[in-house]
Amino acid sequence: MVEELGKKKSEQYWPNVAGAQKVYGAYTIHCTAVDSSDKRIVHTSLRVEENGKEVCSLKHYQWIDWPDRSVPHSLLAVFRLLRFSRNSRFTTVVHCSAGIGRTGAFVAIEMILQRSVSSDSVKMVNVVKQLRGMRASAVQTDMQYVYLAMSIVNYCKEVGIMKSSFFEAFNRFKESYESLAQKRLAEEEAKMRGMANDMEIMERHIEEITKELERWDTQLEKYEARKEENIEKLYEEPLPADCADGIPQVRTTRILTNQCLAMYHGSKELVRVKQENEQLETRAEELHKEVQEVDEITQE
Repeated sequence: MVEELGKKKSEQYWPNVAGAQKVYGAYTIHCTAVDSSDKRIVHTSLRVEENGKEVCSLKHYQWIDWPDRSVPHSLLAVFRLLRFSRNSRFTTVVHCSAGIGRTGAFVAIEMILQRSVSSDSVKMVNVVKQLRGMRASAVQTDMQYVYLAMSIVNYCKEVGIMKSSFFEAFNRFKESYESLAQKRLAEEEAKMRGMANDMEIMERHIEEITKELERWDTQLEKYEARKEENIEKLYEEPLPADCADGIPQVRTTRILTNQCLAMYHGSKELVRVKQENEQLETRAEELHKEVQEVDEITQE
């Protein structure tokens, strides 16, 4: 399982230790090598077999320091990954957690670069609009949109195609970008930690309510049993001696009345307990929904 800030983001669907393997039905994925020399990108070589017969080899690249809903610490790592992809003659599959933020930004940069080769003018907003037409919400946050611009102009400077007259403006832009990126990253991490704490609190509430429900269920069982006992006693009670021709006299009437009153009050208590039980169940369902909503938000 791949986690970020203690939150599950992806299944560990590939073996990430040399010599390890994972089996999916008829397919077995073997890890043949792991290269961690790049501090940002882990390169894993994989071999895929179907029913024991090799069908293909794969290269898996994992970018390990690009936070969810944020921007990467490096402005050049994306171009190293793109170079790996261009050197392959096979289709490249890109994914992150939700498949819109980091994935969208990565693909958008490649689209901008490809268009800049064939056009003198490229509007970044049009590229993102087109990308979102194919993948809704691609380039998820405003900070990721700024990252597109920053990475492209930084690349232009690094490869020497930026005019020197733009250097001063570029440096100001880069300084502002880095300051904003650090601020947003801190905010996002605090938000994620807050959500994690909220989930822990909700889970404790659910546990407490579950215990309370169990306690009330036990009480209900006792009341039901007591009710049945009272009914049985009522019918099994022999007629008193002062009952003439099956018509109870005053004392007999008092006995039966007391029994009926006991049953009546017991029934009222049973109704009250059932109502409280229903309220607890409703609250438990609400808390479960809240936990699911928080979980969905944190996985985006």
